[in-house]
Amino acid sequence: MARKTQAERQAEWVCKMLDKNKKVSGSEFNAHFLKGVSREKKDSAKAALRADWSKLSHTLVAGLNAADVKVQLSEGGTLSCAAVSQKRYTTRNFRTEESDTAKRAIGDLVAKFLKRITRSVFLGSGSSIYWVGRAMVEHGPYNPKTLFWTVNIALVSEWCEAVGSEGEPNRAPVKKISIPGGQIETEFFRYATMVSPGWPRVGIVVIGVDGCSIVKDRAKERVCLYANSGDTAANSNTFVQIAEDAVICCVSSNKFTERAKTGPGPEIELPQSLSVQKVLVTDKKLSDEFRKLFEADGWAIVTEDDEWPDSLLELESS
Repeated sequence: MARKTQAERQAEWVCKMLDKNKKVSGSEFNAHFLKGVSREKKDSAKAALRADWSKLSHTLVAGLNAADVKVQLSEGGTLSCAAVSQKRYTTRNFRTEESDTAKRAIGDLVAKFLKRITRSVFLGSGSSIYWVGRAMVEHGPYNPKTLFWTVNIALVSEWCEAVGSEGEPNRAPVKKISIPGGQIETEFFRYATMVSPGWPRVGIVVIGVDGCSIVKDRAKERVCLYANSGDTAANSNTFVQIAEDAVICCVSSNKFTERAKTGPGPEIELPQSLSVQKVLVTDKKLSDEFRKLFEADGWAIVTEDDEWPDSLLELESS
């Protein structure tokens, strides 16, 4: 494979910064590409980079806007955008760009936590968990003693891309990941059927949830987490039952619905053992009603304003 040109490397870096931070300035561009330049060559390199930035920023504005990614260039020379839409690994029923702000926040919270533990981890299917994988690229590398399992093929593809081509840094968060056997349904980009592979217990299981509502059960209100289809629910229930230490459920804030019927798919069956901790991770503060019901059922709740429970953080040194 041919080595990338300087212009290609510059354009790729700028797009990654727009994707990550929603903006990038000419001074940041200069600082990044001046790394490793000797003092004697720095003045001429700065002049060349100023010319590169001027040309590249205007080119990206025209090109990205033509691709329906709204990007602006300020008078001060800063590129900014609302979001860079994720088009790869996206189907009509597996939407990596849907609610990407919420999923990005959730993914970042979970990825930071997984960095702190050495328990084995299973990462479920769905686009929410895909965003956990994307955040792990930014926070990696992860402890080589941590064994990772997944059925999330989009996540695996992202990690393989992060290895990079010749001359690029390897940014993959782990070197190996274990994948159980199963069949993938292409329209939904996830496992459609899977026979339990007889795994040993897995320390922490991370799953995405398609919706949450409040239901009455024997005249008592409780929260119900559900999937959009029977296959997804069945697989999630398989994943949940192998958890030894904790189940982490990722739910975007727009998926909470008060007092509705259960969702379009079956309820997800959560562990009944008190030794398995239940953690809900979401991007915004829960309403008092949802929080009260979750906590009454033994859940810990994590948002940007809520810390991970001490009992789970103790797994770091166990």
